[in-house]
Parts: sequence; C-alpha cells; structure tokens
Amino acid sequence: NKSRLETYETIMGDHFPNSRNISDSDPIAVERRKKIEEANKNPVDINDPRASFITVDAIEVALSSFHNRKAGGEDRHKPIMLKKLGRNSLIRICAIFRASYLIGLLPDDWLKVILCYIPKTNKKTYLESGSWRPISLMVQIFKLFEKVLLNHARFNSKINNRHYRQKGFRTKMGCEHALSNCTEILVSALLVKGYWLAISLDATVFVTEEKQV
Repeated sequence: NKSRLETYETIMGDHFPNSRNISDSDPIAVERRKKIEEANKNPVDINDPRASFITVDAIEVALSSFHNRKAGGEDRHKPIMLKKLGRNSLIRICAIFRASYLIGLLPDDWLKVILCYIPKTNKKTYLESGSWRPISLMVQIFKLFEKVLLNHARFNSKINNRHYRQKGFRTKMGCEHALSNCTEILVSALLVKGYWLAISLDATVFVTEEKQV
C-alpha cells in the first residue's frame, strides 16, 4: 500500500506533469528578482494611463460577483472580509493592483495556493489519478485582481466575429448552455428520425499523446 505522500506525489505527477520546485537559480526566480530590483530603483507611477482602467469602481464591480463565504486560500480570508472594507482600503488595494499590473509582478503571498483533490462521483476505483479532480484555493485578493483584469478584457475585446455557438469567455454563458444546445440538436434529430453525430474529446487524450511522443 502506498503512503499518503506517495499517493499525493503520484496524483500530482499525473495532473501536473513536468512541474518542479523553483530554486533561487531557476530562470523564473532570477527574472523575478530582476523585476523587483528594477521596481525598487525606478518606482512605477500608479497614475500611468496604461493602468487607468483599474479603479475603485472596477474593483467594487468585480467584488460584487464573489460569494460571501467562498473558501479562502492560504490566508483563509473569505470574500466577505474584502466586502466589509471601507473606501480608503479599496483605494490602497487599487494602488497595489495598478503597481502589480505595471511591473508585471505578483506579491509573494498571492502565489501561495492550496491544492485540493476532490473525488469524482461514480468511479469504480479511487486508486487512479483520473478519479480525482484538482482544485486550487487562491487568496481572494489575487482572485479579485484577476476578475478586474478579466472584466476589462471582456468589455474591451476587439473580437466581434465570435461564432454564435461559442459559450466560453462570454457573459452569462457556460457549460450548461453548451449542453442545452447539444440536447436541442439531439432531440430534433430523434423527432424526425434523423442522424446526429457527436465528437467528444477528453483532455486526458492530449496528455497521453504528449507522453507517447
């Protein structure tokens, strides 16, 4: 029998192949230190027009979409804590968001993520990695920063020729709408005794192919 650590390492390796621990000499760590040194020598101007879309109002809009009791990350803080902050605190958060965006760097504490594995339902065995679904619990202030950037990207996208059946990255669209469309086509085919062709691809197929190359 495998120990808990061995089981964890197996699942980790299957779900996140080629992942590694970052040492001080790693190129990612070296590049990060360079950005920090550059920012210390030449502080960014948070009033730079490139970050003007990051405002207190934009933060409040993004925060309003968060569920109050959603699980927190490494700091265990839930969204309700951010919602209870006054405007002065949001102004300070806005300054941090702008600086992070302009520097292209995230604070160290934002990078601390809790990784959890949720067992999938109706699996014959839970000894395989595919029987578990990984979820990451990030600190809520980082998720808030991401939401502000995502809202900006969505509302200012220059892509106007999306296919009418596209569900991803569209407001009020998701998996349920895609499944509803598929079901509609299937039912229509059954009613007229016609044919219906479905092609389904699982992400694990690509992982397997990559390992075989």
